[in-house]
Amino acid sequence: MRCPKLSELPPPPPGKEGWPWTEESDALPDRMLNGKPWPLISIVTPSYNQGEFIEETIRSLLLQGYPNLEYIIIDGGSIDNSIEVIRKYEPWITYWTSEPDQGQSNAVNKGFLKSHGTILAWLNSDDTYEKNALCSVATLMVQKPNVDVVYGNVKVIDEVGQTLTEVRTVPFNSQAFLYETVHIVAQSAVFWRSKLFFEVGKLNEELHYSMDRDLLVKFMEKGANFAFLRAPLGTYRCHQSSKTFGTSSKSRAELLSLIPFSNVVQRSDYTFWRLIYRLRQIAYLSIQGDLPYMIARLIARFKPSAFDRL
Repeated sequence: MRCPKLSELPPPPPGKEGWPWTEESDALPDRMLNGKPWPLISIVTPSYNQGEFIEETIRSLLLQGYPNLEYIIIDGGSIDNSIEVIRKYEPWITYWTSEPDQGQSNAVNKGFLKSHGTILAWLNSDDTYEKNALCSVATLMVQKPNVDVVYGNVKVIDEVGQTLTEVRTVPFNSQAFLYETVHIVAQSAVFWRSKLFFEVGKLNEELHYSMDRDLLVKFMEKGANFAFLRAPLGTYRCHQSSKTFGTSSKSRAELLSLIPFSNVVQRSDYTFWRLIYRLRQIAYLSIQGDLPYMIARLIARFKPSAFDRL
């Protein structure tokens, strides 16, 4: 499916303006310069009672201007207005269902088992993609066929979509990632080859908070080639009903239950090596011209805001 134009979609609710309500991404041509079609990108949205946000999520994907998209929504049996919103955009949704499931990881796996794309990602029903995200990712992965995983920066937004802060990251290094100095903090800014995903066995459905980190570790252990796209690709929304809002201790505990992270934290020289990789992170951010960003983040550390500590 080619992404629809703004004029083809239902009008936005009253008072909604800007991206992705009254603006759209730049459209790619139907075919690449060599005459071949663009790779099929399959996006899965796991959903449960996020009717307040899911329309913005859907529009941020449909308005990407990408020529070859497959969109799948796996709803866990929502009892709010989510189904009404999904049906509103049904002509542009490849497949959707609403039925009880075993949680977010199970829903995502169910969606990917229905997919046919060569590039995969999942977008939670309260998060969004930034303008031109799919076009940027597809272009990089076509130009660099040896790249298996692409990730970028993330904007943290509030309930009404206002930006609270931005989390910028640096080029990948497996040890720096385990020492948490390569911040891949939201799945809305990560894309990967479908072949790799099924080779590593999909998401671990026993995990409820760190399944995305666990998946990245599986990719890393498989020898995947990571590429950093220095641009905001997606958003992470902070709100009271978010599964991860206010559960940082639970999320952290689950993360540290993953063997690679646990082994790193238990090392006697953990503090030393974390400092080394932190200096690596600072060096890359400086080279990238992100010095004002680092200063702003440092100042934010002294503010009593959970959002600025992401």
